[in-house]
Amino acid sequence: MVAKLRKELGFTLLETLVATAVGMVIVGTGTMLFQSANKMSQSSLTRSDMQQSARGAIAIITRDLTQASIGIPQAGINVPSGAGSTAALYGCGPAQCYLKTGTYPNNLLAPVTPGDAQGASGTDAVMIAYIDNSWPVKNQDLTALAQDGSTITVNNGTFDLNGNPAPSPTGHAYDDPVFGSRVGDVMMVWNTNGYAVATVTSIAKNGVLNLNNGDPLNLNQPAAAAGNIPGLRNADTTYPKTSAARINVVTYFIQTQAGADGVVGTADDIPVLMRQVNAQNAIPVAENVQSMAITYDIYDDSTSTYKTALDGAAVLNSSEIRKINITLTLVPPAFSNSKENYTLTTAVSPRDLSFKNRYE
Repeated sequence: MVAKLRKELGFTLLETLVATAVGMVIVGTGTMLFQSANKMSQSSLTRSDMQQSARGAIAIITRDLTQASIGIPQAGINVPSGAGSTAALYGCGPAQCYLKTGTYPNNLLAPVTPGDAQGASGTDAVMIAYIDNSWPVKNQDLTALAQDGSTITVNNGTFDLNGNPAPSPTGHAYDDPVFGSRVGDVMMVWNTNGYAVATVTSIAKNGVLNLNNGDPLNLNQPAAAAGNIPGLRNADTTYPKTSAARINVVTYFIQTQAGADGVVGTADDIPVLMRQVNAQNAIPVAENVQSMAITYDIYDDSTSTYKTALDGAAVLNSSEIRKINITLTLVPPAFSNSKENYTLTTAVSPRDLSFKNRYE
């Protein structure tokens, strides 16, 4: 009878403790494995996102760099300088300038201008210039030009994107809402006396583009001794046959933006790669780009010497640039548990800078 009762008593305390301990070990091991797998999955997803962001950013920069110098002089265009002038700028929008200085070396708007340590936290920047072939009146002769260069009058007909006359909807006018002129555009003006650049400050009727003094880029300086539209006049102060086209002055740089707390200068700040065109506001290209490092390969025709991987500050003549080497480093977003950075490097040789007709 006693033996039968003992069989009906169930587990002993020791057996219960052992079973509980074994169960906890199994549950704990399963939880750890789940957390580890989840962490690995998040880390892999974060790395994939960083790779896509880096490749996308490199693709956008490369697209602009491959067009450097197309439609503009390889040696660059003089910007306002000399007596009566202030420093012309790049990397400035309607409300602010994004770089530390953003001035033009040698007073030249070159196809590629290094911005050594011009971005946030001493990161590099770069400015790229080329013609904008989407402007409806590409390479059209001006119908009028103010004596002081404060206005230019373009053909107000409709043209296709190849610059050929075409009726609407194929053709687009100078003030077309999509393809037409905008405030902040940079115009290249040229004739037999040379080239100049100016910023559109307002758009009027009948093909008139105003280029008033005080633009964000300081390009409209009629009183400057050199590098302005009045400098394209003949000795008798008249203008020869003169043409104009819109160009793109594109600047890439890193800017620190506020994180979740809305305050710049705190731990959750986000480094963002920005793209800014002419005198427009900059727009983001990719977030969490901690660093953009750019070096240059140059070729000196006079000495037939080739130098590689020069910092921007060591490039004294932008027309000698033959290749641009770019390294982007991205960091994981603040909410990610990943601590692994991602670095992508590429090199671009703009056709109009790398190939030269030496048989002329």
